[in-house]
Amino acid sequence: MYDRILLVDLVGDTVGHYCMMESLSKVDKTVIIDTHERKIKLRKSPIKGYVERYRMLYKVIREVNRYKGEKVIVHFLTGDKFYGIPLIKSLEKENRKIIANIHSFPDSRIQRMLLKNFSNKITTFVATSDYERNQFVEIGINNVVCIPWPSFYDYSGIESKQALKKKMGLDGNIVITALGGIRFEKGLDILLTSFKYLSEEEKEKIVVNIVGKP
Repeated sequence: MYDRILLVDLVGDTVGHYCMMESLSKVDKTVIIDTHERKIKLRKSPIKGYVERYRMLYKVIREVNRYKGEKVIVHFLTGDKFYGIPLIKSLEKENRKIIANIHSFPDSRIQRMLLKNFSNKITTFVATSDYERNQFVEIGINNVVCIPWPSFYDYSGIESKQALKKKMGLDGNIVITALGGIRFEKGLDILLTSFKYLSEEEKEKIVVNIVGKP
């Protein structure tokens, strides 16, 4: 049994995890740790970007150390910001469990090496699909669990898929819906490019429904 859960991310970021963090903070013994991130992009300013990441990480560690006498779980909701830091000590302690989510599995060999190095500093990575979990395992990271994103929406008042399609004049069509923020790592560009391999007859049957902020 752990005394406290510490959620780590940027507070007040309306396009990030803040709404979820704010809700979870109402759960007993759950605390939010603000990274105060300035969102410096590594590609544009690599030195400033790495300095920013070191600054964020050690600020978080100082905050976590305030609970030194307690057993805590520290959950980095955006672990992508931290695994690229090459020279860090183990974040896991006897009474401290470290969990991290990442949102985009790295392509480059160097980034994957850094990800594997980071895996030795934490307790567990969380993947949101079996496909993503297998990507970790393929590069030798085994401290990873798959927890699909849950949905707490009450669907009981919504009509059936067939009824909705008929009402919207889409009966007989294949509807593909892409939900959430439209960002590079979502793969929307791959989805749209894939349609060029279909015949015109097949494409006429498909309706693509894109829902999210551009």
